[in-house]
Amino acid sequence: MRSKIGTALLVVTLSASGNVWAAAFWEGTRLFQRLEKDLNGSTDYGSGAATGYVLGVLDFAQDVLVCMPTGDAGVGVRQAKQIVFNYMQKHPELWNQSADISVVNAVQEVFPCKKK
Repeated sequence: MRSKIGTALLVVTLSASGNVWAAAFWEGTRLFQRLEKDLNGSTDYGSGAATGYVLGVLDFAQDVLVCMPTGDAGVGVRQAKQIVFNYMQKHPELWNQSADISVVNAVQEVFPCKKK
């Protein structure tokens, strides 16, 4: 867990600094467009890639940056994508940033980690 926290802090620091780094493969615009198609029923490669992107970011961020419920009360894939899409729809000013920032921000609004 310690290395996951350290890595997460590095990701947040690099993202916040505005530097372009290797993990910033997608800008928000690309993710938003592909999520929109996916949530409207598209089954093309781009829609699947958007699902994979969101789930990958959330899997990394879980229990460090976001605290989604797990188990029987857990968040489903469609619900996670809808949370991200709704957030991005409300914040088009973030579309030019790395998409991972919007994914984490969106889910933090709904499922923040409680401070210990």
